[in-house]
Amino acid sequence: MMHRGFLLLEVLIAVAVLAIAMAALLAAAAAETRSLGDQRERAIARLVAANAIEELRLAEPWPAPGRRSGQVRMANREWLYELIVAATEEPALRRVEVRVRRAGGGAAASLMAVLGEP
Repeated sequence: MMHRGFLLLEVLIAVAVLAIAMAALLAAAAAETRSLGDQRERAIARLVAANAIEELRLAEPWPAPGRRSGQVRMANREWLYELIVAATEEPALRRVEVRVRRAGGGAAASLMAVLGEP
């Protein structure tokens, strides 16, 4: 006599395979979510660095070589930055490096630029 349908063992194996596949999909989705959050934080850190360079570009007087640091609030977070201004072989140019990190740890970025004397 032929039986129609699935055995209990077959159903249990199918459910186990589905559970493993769903767990892998959830892990991949969680990793992607973390990655997107990290990318957002780094993008904001780069904006903080770019703003610091623009403020220095507009500052009077012409920036002297040296280190400066500061703190700024952007996107409801506190950011710490360090400006490193260095002289170049050309007296009318300054090399500027900005290092930004989130207060309390987390995202970081750095940006370099060359400023011309106004």
